[in-house]
Amino acid sequence: MTILHPRASIHLEARSTGRDSRVEGEDAHNESGDENDNLSRRPSMRQRSSSLHMLQVDAANSKPLVADPKAKANPLMRRLSSSKINPSARPDRIKSDDAAAAASRASHSILAHCAQFQSAVIYFAIGALVYRHLEGWEPLDAIYFMITTSTTVGYGDLAPASPAGRAFTCLYALLGTTIIISALSPLVETLLDAVRAWLNHFVPLAVDTSDENLTLEQINTKISYRHRYARAMLGPLLLFLIGALYAFFALHMGPIDAVYWSSITMTTIGYGDIAPSSHFDKAFALVYLPIAVTALADALSAVNHISVRRSIREANHLIHIEELLLEEVTSHSGAGSHADETLTEAEFLIRILKKHNCVDEETLTAVRRQFKTLLRSKKLAEYKHCTSKAKVLDAGLVYWELRRQGRLGIHAPTYSEWLEKTWRPRCEAASLAAKRK
Repeated sequence: MTILHPRASIHLEARSTGRDSRVEGEDAHNESGDENDNLSRRPSMRQRSSSLHMLQVDAANSKPLVADPKAKANPLMRRLSSSKINPSARPDRIKSDDAAAAASRASHSILAHCAQFQSAVIYFAIGALVYRHLEGWEPLDAIYFMITTSTTVGYGDLAPASPAGRAFTCLYALLGTTIIISALSPLVETLLDAVRAWLNHFVPLAVDTSDENLTLEQINTKISYRHRYARAMLGPLLLFLIGALYAFFALHMGPIDAVYWSSITMTTIGYGDIAPSSHFDKAFALVYLPIAVTALADALSAVNHISVRRSIREANHLIHIEELLLEEVTSHSGAGSHADETLTEAEFLIRILKKHNCVDEETLTAVRRQFKTLLRSKKLAEYKHCTSKAKVLDAGLVYWELRRQGRLGIHAPTYSEWLEKTWRPRCEAASLAAKRK
């Protein structure tokens, strides 16, 4: 018994146009033949290659087909049976493309972090040289001053005294706040994620809100916002205790002073009445200040997001259902009746986001313009691979834009070749990678 993979015909599209024409003729001949033949009920290979719906084939359709013995006389069946296609090689190619894509993303992320870290190193090096020349500070003191300045803690125990040093600080402080926070944020966020992953075991969630099978009533009934607020504050609380313990044992402060120092440091108040003095204490502050300040800011942002999501979940829009549609009617200018106006899910989503100050109209306008820019190729007369006339981004548009930019090489493949050899494996690899996460 001959076993054929239903996607084996995919690779035949890369053959010559004349062969495609013969295949279409054979498909047409098969359609007029025996209705029990599996291939006679399938569309032509060109239609299958050019249809975007092939990207949405259900996984059940990937089961092997058992060839009908009557189909041996079918020229198309003979061609499929004799083709040197190894179906098992396709998953290997998908895995290879998936690994290559993951490696590419990882390399780009590493390069971005390295560039940010390099900017921080350059910032500290220039600052240390300038402050040594203007103020006579040692490198450790200069870096300590730049850290307390960029994190806005500013103890006040070390400050420029010369007019030139103060003028330089006016410019360098603004630059440092951006560079240092941007460079250290990835590292701090990685540490915080590890801390949260460990601490969250002690505060389990009553319900997973990411489960789309749950209804809004089920989530509102089971959810515990006290646990969610506690989980958001666990990281800063742990860092607060670390700072207090360090002040108690290393700085030899009393319990109240240790808690006081840790508090004014994390909140960036930094009165300056208690500040690190020794080289070791300043070195500790170089590490502790950015992490503690960023952790508290991140936690406060998480608490705000939890509050916004809570207000959205608990709002009863069914009571104001007519007002929702009336607002959509009045939002459109022009004469005439709008009794047949509708409110789509996307429009409802945008309205709720704007209501809770999650996004503003200017940002939405910028996003809409970006999407119009993506679709600009549809206005070209020579563009003929678009599979949909609606305002959507499809595979045909991606192909044409890549070809227009010259990213497909000098000898660019045809749309069918690109779809089968490049785009479809990438889509499948991306799907497999998403399932593993």
